[in-house]
Order: sequence, then C-alpha cells, then structure tokens
Amino acid sequence: MVAAILITFFTSAIVLLRFNPTNLDPTTIAVSVAILFYHLALSNANHNFYARYAKGQAFDHQKEMAIILGNQGNVVDFNFNADRWFSSVGIELTKNTYENIMTTLTEKGVLISEPLEKENGRDIFFTDNGLPVVLNILFHDLIDKKKRKHGSIVTFRDVTHNRELIEKLEKVANMDALCGLPNRTAYEGAKARFSGEEHLPLSVVSCDVNGLKAVNDTLGHKYGDLLIKIASEVLKETCPSQSFVARIGGDEFIFFLSRHDSQKADAFIKQVKNALTQRKSEYFVISAALGTATRHTLQEDLDNIIDLADSQMYVDKKRMKLEKL
Repeated sequence: MVAAILITFFTSAIVLLRFNPTNLDPTTIAVSVAILFYHLALSNANHNFYARYAKGQAFDHQKEMAIILGNQGNVVDFNFNADRWFSSVGIELTKNTYENIMTTLTEKGVLISEPLEKENGRDIFFTDNGLPVVLNILFHDLIDKKKRKHGSIVTFRDVTHNRELIEKLEKVANMDALCGLPNRTAYEGAKARFSGEEHLPLSVVSCDVNGLKAVNDTLGHKYGDLLIKIASEVLKETCPSQSFVARIGGDEFIFFLSRHDSQKADAFIKQVKNALTQRKSEYFVISAALGTATRHTLQEDLDNIIDLADSQMYVDKKRMKLEKL
C-alpha cells in the first residue's frame, strides 16, 4: 500500500508539473503527503503493537518465574509462572515488595541462602511433594539508552537438576571406582575437615594390605582387585561413626579417627586385624599392616602425624614378615 501511495503521489506531481506547472494544486500534494504519513504512522503503530505483544507473550510464557521490580523494590509486573507458584505458597505478588516476599518465604519455613552481591546467585530450597527443589535467583537491571536504571527483572530458575548433577559428579570424583571407598581426592578434603579442635584427640591409622603384588603376579589382577574389594569391605565396616577411611593408593588406606586417643587407636587396630583374618578366601590370606599416631593439640602438624603413622605401619609390616620366618 505504501508503494501504491508513493507511485500515485509522484505520478500526480510529475503530471501537474509537466502539464500545469503554473497552477500546481498544493492541496493535492498536501493530501497525498498526509495520506502517506498517516499510513506510515499506522504501520509503525501496528509494528510497535505486535512487538510489544510478542514481548509480553514471551515474558508471560517463559519457563522461569519472573518478577519486574521498580527502583524501590516494589513489584511492577510478573509472569504467569511466578503468579502460579507464589500463589501456591500463599503469597500475593500484586502491590508487594521483593523484601517482603523473601521475608514471608522465610516465615513459611522455606530455606534461603545468604545473599551475595546484588542478590545474584542466592538459592531457595524447599520440597515439592516430598522431593527437594532448588530455585536460583538472578537480577537483571533495566537500563535505558541514557544508562538510567528503571528497575530490575528477577528470575527464579529451577536448578535442582544441575545441583543433583553436580553432587553426582562430585561423588564420582571423590570415590574409588574399584572398592567404593573415598579416594585420594576425598582424603585431601578430609584432612581439612578433621583439622579442627572438635576432633581432638585425632588418631591417624595407616593401613597397607599385605600380599597384593604376589596375588597379582601369581593369580592375575582380577584376583588382586578381589583382594582389595574384600579388604575395603572390612575397613568400611570397622570404621567408627564420625570417622573417615579412604583408599589413597593401590594397597594403601588411611583412617582419621575422631576423638580417639592412642589407647582407643591401638584397640581399633586389633579390631581391624581380627576382622581381616576372619574374612576367609579360597584364593589368598587377607591381612594388613597398620600403624597409628595421635594428634593431641592444634599445635601439632597433621602432616607430621600422618608421616609418623605411616612409619609405624612399616614397623608393623617388618614385624609381620619376621614372624613368618
């Protein structure tokens, strides 16, 4: 239509100028120009209307819950998913504020993590039909072309699946694939966890399963793996609550025994040795050399205690070899 009006306007102008240049009718030109601009304005208005409509539809139907806040933190608008969820927990968004919404959620027993800078990254924890749900909060400032802030869009994104995936990956990364015990990576983290005063006296027990190389050389690695699996089961079963055991090498294991003095640690070693010898196998004898050292104060370096326990384990290994002679 715009093209037709332009053609009509210029054709009329050419005809008037060519055949009647002295009596050019300004009204005809004005009307043509007015019609042209009217149509352009109407077309632009329709475009803006559909653009606003499309944006509104996208906002209302986006997967994440979204709330628009004014500069004072008051709720200006919200999408369908936000209205549905907050209504389900008994919170009315209309004429509400973000601060009041967070306060009300806390009063209803919903766990909210401590706020980070500009609230970004804050998490909401709750249960839905008995299943845990985690919502992550993100703020997006509304800035105009003159860099002036007019409010914020707050999105509440369901990151439960991401959290579960991260936990699974962390579990895999910290678990020994063969025996199911924590691995060396987990052991390094446990060193920090057991360094506090609440675990004193802390006894470290170094453990080395006997005969792994001989089993691998004579029976094959399949049976060597079986030896480690059986020994790991015993070590896991005997590990006290609030304590820690990990496989840190091929046949090497380590315990952190919380609130165990040297006497309790010695009794624990006897318990482990008895449990290992009672676990029978038709292919090999199951035993281990163990050594212990105890940390009584925070001034004692934990790495030195670990080294001392390791040294005592080698003393026990030599003693066991001499007893076989």
